[in-house]
Amino acid sequence: MRWDGLRNGVPYRFRIQASNRADEPSEWSPWSTDVTPAGRPFAPGTPTAVRDESVVDGGVVRVSWSAADDNGGALTGYTVTAYAGGRAVATRTVAPGTTGVGWAGLDTSTAYAFSVTATNAEGDSPSSGRSAAVTPFGLPGAVSGVTARATGTDRQLRLSFDGAAANGSPVTYQYAVSGGAWQSLGRSTAGTVTVPANGTSYRLSVRAVNDAGPGPTASVSAEPAHGPFRMPAITATAQEGGAKFTWSPTSAAAVGNGRPVTITPRVNGQLVDNDGEYTTDRFREAREFTMSIRVCAEGTEDCETATRAVTSRPLPDPTATVGVGGRYPADSCTENGNPDAPYTNCWYTTMAFSGMEPGPLQVTCTPRGSATSSRPGEVYSYKTGTVTIGADGRYSGTPEFCILHDGFADFRLTLPELGMESNVIYGPWP
Repeated sequence: MRWDGLRNGVPYRFRIQASNRADEPSEWSPWSTDVTPAGRPFAPGTPTAVRDESVVDGGVVRVSWSAADDNGGALTGYTVTAYAGGRAVATRTVAPGTTGVGWAGLDTSTAYAFSVTATNAEGDSPSSGRSAAVTPFGLPGAVSGVTARATGTDRQLRLSFDGAAANGSPVTYQYAVSGGAWQSLGRSTAGTVTVPANGTSYRLSVRAVNDAGPGPTASVSAEPAHGPFRMPAITATAQEGGAKFTWSPTSAAAVGNGRPVTITPRVNGQLVDNDGEYTTDRFREAREFTMSIRVCAEGTEDCETATRAVTSRPLPDPTATVGVGGRYPADSCTENGNPDAPYTNCWYTTMAFSGMEPGPLQVTCTPRGSATSSRPGEVYSYKTGTVTIGADGRYSGTPEFCILHDGFADFRLTLPELGMESNVIYGPWP
């Protein structure tokens, strides 16, 4: 017989009594063993699926669900089904007391949904609802091939590298300079990086970042940044007989602007010291002088040259002029210190020279004796002294070694090195 209406999961026992036309039925049979009615399990709850963030390489999803009602029959297990693109791609069976599973080995770039069925001796439950889709992406891989080279623009480097494996989630890239804060490069695997200063090697670090976090860091010691040469500014000044050049900066550090350089200054092809100032030799006629300063980055053919030209003014013809200066301070004077020939009315002489070569110039005092002197009418030399001609070829002053007095009828200067004389001045003095 079939007995409906019993409650699943509740144990029942049965006994039987027979009856016929007799007045009394039979005795009851012994009780049966317990029997529990049961059905297939009810569907488990819709599972929850989340990416396992503790697995750095990804590929693992944690699936959990609420236990199914066994509908009177003890569960024998659960079957978890994974779906990709709406199609079942894999199943896993778990023990009946388990309501979660860590599903490893999944593709890190594929979105998966999951459903669960429960099983007992009566069969399988209906399938649960499907979980929301989840992609088990992991941390990005490491970038490689990192290079950082100077661009030739102040404080800028060109950073480039090979991209990292996305590992299931789109990546962007970040860089840091010598342990500083991370800065974004976006999705590009190359970019221009600004560093604190030219001429210093910085350590550049690069990493990929996705929704799982940052990947491994790759670093490189960058080539020092540099800017354009800071070429020396040359000033050229024309002078009588020559030229003067000045220039700045002169230090290799300043001129190189981040690169070691050689600096080669020349005037009319002649190498000169790089000390910021040079005066040419002097020539009587006008000449053109050209200064060139060549700057080259060491170990390269990258060079620049600054030039400046100027034409000197011709030296004037040399002149020598003598005149009466101030009164000699003593009451009398002697010629060449001869105490037997004292003179009164004594005067200093002024001297002026132009168009001369700079440096010492010998000057001879050359009078003509007066009628009252011991050498009347005779032109003679009585003393030689030295004056210093300036860089401009000139001298003007009262050197005090030529003294005028009444023993001279007239007076001139002679320049034995040049074979010339000054003007002549005539007594009486002053």
